[in-house]
Amino acid sequence: MFIPCVTTQTCSTPNHPPPPPKHTTGRRDATSADPGDRLPPESLSTAGQLAVFASMGLSPTGMVALLGSHTLGGKGFGDPLTFDATYYRTLLQKPWNDPKVEMSSMIGIPTDRVLPDDPVCRPIIERFAQDEAAFFQEFVKAYVYLCTVNHQET
Repeated sequence: MFIPCVTTQTCSTPNHPPPPPKHTTGRRDATSADPGDRLPPESLSTAGQLAVFASMGLSPTGMVALLGSHTLGGKGFGDPLTFDATYYRTLLQKPWNDPKVEMSSMIGIPTDRVLPDDPVCRPIIERFAQDEAAFFQEFVKAYVYLCTVNHQET
């Protein structure tokens, strides 16, 4: 639970304060690491992604917010060390379709590239691209939920 607490503090803005942190010492109900197959495969369609995240109790907004974490790590969505809404602005530009963009094939993964063409996801992407505070607010809610779903406090 430490990471969700740090995330909620990091993603807060003056107009969107974080929820009060609930500090715990970790998943005491877990006796081993999560299985490696919990993430959807990179080849999954948007409908497939929505179904996987819905099965975990997340809305389309929650899913799109969580995918904003792809802005980190160097997949072509801006500074790999800066957590911001660049992911959404890049999705709307679709640089992987532009042969003039150097290394366009290296930007994102297939599950990212299908999102801006989806009628459910596109308005959410547009909203987050224009309103970073909204992205942060939705990310915090979805991330804390994802980190605590099925968690039994002991």
